[in-house]
Amino acid sequence: MGIGPATAALLADLREWAADPGAWCYPVKTTRGRAVLFPEDVAGRTDEQLIAVICDRLNGNK
Repeated sequence: MGIGPATAALLADLREWAADPGAWCYPVKTTRGRAVLFPEDVAGRTDEQLIAVICDRLNGNK
């Protein structure tokens, strides 16, 4: 699965944000809707795992 430039930029932003000790929540806006992520959602995940978390949130799953 190839990751496009917009997705790669989003993942880089998420990783930078999650590394901030004051990070609390990050609203992800996509063409499919919005999802809210927390630092623990990002930490230690591969790109594919992080994309899966975003998709799950967009689909209303936890």
